[in-house]
Amino acid sequence: MRRLAFTLLCSALLAFSVPGRTASPADLRVKAPIYKAPKATPVYDWTGWYVGSHIGGAWSDVVLTDSALGISLNSGGTGFIGGLQTGYNLQSGNFLYGVEGDFVWTTFKGTSSPIPTPLGLVYASDRKDWITTLAARLGVTSDRLLVYGKAGGGWARSSAALSLIDGGTIWVGSQTNGGWLL
Repeated sequence: MRRLAFTLLCSALLAFSVPGRTASPADLRVKAPIYKAPKATPVYDWTGWYVGSHIGGAWSDVVLTDSALGISLNSGGTGFIGGLQTGYNLQSGNFLYGVEGDFVWTTFKGTSSPIPTPLGLVYASDRKDWITTLAARLGVTSDRLLVYGKAGGGWARSSAALSLIDGGTIWVGSQTNGGWLL
């Protein structure tokens, strides 16, 4: 029995003393990496509402003519101009369809130099109160590039007068003008 115990003990010592192979992280199973496709760059879409504003200065070159007196007066003016615009675009493929409108307030005012007439010294004055447009838009897109044309109507509220220097007024006109623009 002693011999059996001695043999088992020697076998155990020999088994633990012999360098053996142990498990390491490199021996673990490795999962294949998950393939992720590169993210596509989004194509720009022009569809949607837009709102904007503008501000600046403007000038005009208005000539008022009175054929009864045989005179023409240039009452060109300058002034502030500013307003709001809004519109909607709908993109279908590379084509764009839209509508836009704006409203502009102005402080255009102009007065001519007085000129002599048989009635006395006469001068002209004019002013513009507002301008507005409404237009359809058709365009072609290429990502963030938009080339378009538009056609629509425009209207303006203006007034003009021919007056005598002594305070009398010869003629006063006030109107809202409309027209088409391309």
